[in-house]
Amino acid sequence: MKKAFFFVILPSLFIIGCSLNRLKENYPIDKKYYGNFTINGKTVPLPAGEWGVAGRGTRNIKDYYEVWLINYNNRTMNGAIYIMSDAPFNNYIGYKKNSYAERKDIYYVEINSNSEGDPFDLWLVNHSVIKLSVKRQANKELYEYLKQRNISIPKLMIQSFHVKTGSKDKGKYLRVEYYYNPELEGFDSSYENDWDTSAWHPLRVSKNPAKVAYLNKVVQQGKILHRGIQVEPER
Repeated sequence: MKKAFFFVILPSLFIIGCSLNRLKENYPIDKKYYGNFTINGKTVPLPAGEWGVAGRGTRNIKDYYEVWLINYNNRTMNGAIYIMSDAPFNNYIGYKKNSYAERKDIYYVEINSNSEGDPFDLWLVNHSVIKLSVKRQANKELYEYLKQRNISIPKLMIQSFHVKTGSKDKGKYLRVEYYYNPELEGFDSSYENDWDTSAWHPLRVSKNPAKVAYLNKVVQQGKILHRGIQVEPER
């Protein structure tokens, strides 16, 4: 029984290793991107500026690729982008309904399609208290990247979260999370420790016109970026 288990698990480990090695070869740490980023035939539009690879890994054994891009200067993170794409070995034929987009306690949500088994097309804007877990390889590399370069990150960032799947091939999946540092606009986040009690919570932020204006700016940028996210080649 042990021998049978060994021979079953060995090919899976080989595939995982090859998949991760290919990802690292294609996206070496510190490689710079401007304008657009492509992964497994998909296109991710980038906000203005220089974006460098800071973390890579696989998720769900071999089904997804993960990549972190960051923009920073003077040892301060200006922004970050998390990208999660189906990998070549992913054989999914559809995905479960996205529960995050169905929440009622986030600042902005736009759902074009979020039905289980159908193509997904949705995005939202939310505040995010940063708690970086290093359990996954991509996050571990990001942590080491920030640590080695003494790059500081804010305790809270504004997240623009996007998911699209293929319309012809439902196995095609792309999730993009853009993170913006509100401290660059003069907002203090040093006291932010909890999402529910945050001054950026939808039940509190309306009292601060400057924060509302900042969030609306992220929403307007999110609309532009979402249109540019391509999971399949344009017809």
